Amino acid sequence: MKAAAVRAVRETLSGFIARGVASRNAAHASGRYVTAATVLGKLETRLKNARGKAAIAK
Repeated sequence: MKAAAVRAVRETLSGFIARGVASRNAAHASGRYVTAATVLGKLETRLKNARGKAAIAK
């Protein structure tokens, strides 16, 4: 990988991490924090529903 490409990837990852940390801090400060378990549970429900609809469509 060329140096410019490596630098671009690092900048992208750095920005991603900075946004994640800022979001976490804002959630904690506001008291509006959703646990990972809650998010994963909701995603699992959505996936199950989507799979059910796809099976019906076949």
